Amino acid sequence: MVAETPLHELRQYLHAGYGLIALNTFEEERWLPDLENLARSEGRQLEQWSTISSEEAYEDLLEQLKVLTLGDNTHRMLLLKDIHAYLDDPQIVRALREVSQQGALHYNTVLLMGPDLKLPLELEKEAIVIDLPLPDYETMQLLIQEIFSENELGANLESDLNERERLAQALLGLTLSQAERTLNKSARRCRKSIE
Repeated sequence: MVAETPLHELRQYLHAGYGLIALNTFEEERWLPDLENLARSEGRQLEQWSTISSEEAYEDLLEQLKVLTLGDNTHRMLLLKDIHAYLDDPQIVRALREVSQQGALHYNTVLLMGPDLKLPLELEKEAIVIDLPLPDYETMQLLIQEIFSENELGANLESDLNERERLAQALLGLTLSQAERTLNKSARRCRKSIE
């Protein structure tokens, strides 16, 4: 049996009509293209909101949630990136509850994204929580190969399979961007020592 991916799980919840889904991740940038592709494949429009998306971010957020609740605009996915700072605000919590209850009728879904979302009691039974994992061993192997090839160090790494495996293991637990920066730094040091 094939393991279910977080994106497959998210797709299932969208099909089931969930209006509020929390995505726990440190890697907004890594998952955003996948979310855009998922929205497109589902015939939905993905919009993003963050605290810097407008000068009136709070009012803008309330207005967008109201529109989703009333169904004035359907088949939307609204990605809220900095929502953790607002989850203690009664108006925002109420609006999120209403989106969860009414938004699904209009095929609208709010995605909450953050590294460790603590949902208020009022939203615990309304939202589904999906943990988007950090990169796995295979992803780290591919990243190592890519960065060392770009830096013309691939031959050095190919000759020592054990070293590449140890390096991939050592990178586990990092975000993709952290691993990339770490590998780029190492590759530059290796190039300098070779030259």
